[in-house]
Amino acid sequence: MSVDSTVILMALTATMCGADVERFVDARYDRFEKYIPMESGIHSHDTFRRIFPKLDTGEFLSAMHGWACGDKRHNMPTSKPLASA
Repeated sequence: MSVDSTVILMALTATMCGADVERFVDARYDRFEKYIPMESGIHSHDTFRRIFPKLDTGEFLSAMHGWACGDKRHNMPTSKPLASA
């Protein structure tokens, strides 16, 4: 799973629970670690700020709508490649 995907997963999970991302992931670190690579720990605020502006908003909205409606044809979008993570 790419850094982009893990950041999106962390942010969406925390947001759906109405929580602060860093605190939420930190409190559930063991659970996240079962499903996504966490070798470098929780991504920094700067990493989140680099990834989200690069997402195609329309594609992301379409994928989220499809996911929420159970449409399996939609894939989660990817962001443009980062120079370094």
